[in-house]
Amino acid sequence: MIVPKNLDIAVTVNSSPFSSINLMGLVQESKTRYRSPNFGSNDHQLTFDISVGMGSVDLEIVEPGE
Repeated sequence: MIVPKNLDIAVTVNSSPFSSINLMGLVQESKTRYRSPNFGSNDHQLTFDISVGMGSVDLEIVEPGE
């Protein structure tokens, strides 16, 4: 997934030993909760619940227009 930097993002993950979740640019709050560094400072927020049993998920934050 590619997400624009101008959104506040919060992610809750549920993974298994057979999965890989890469959340580039996010800050880890707990074992299963991640957020963008500026979360809560923007009117636009996006929340994901990601559950992966087998496979991978990559999330990258980019400048708008990239």
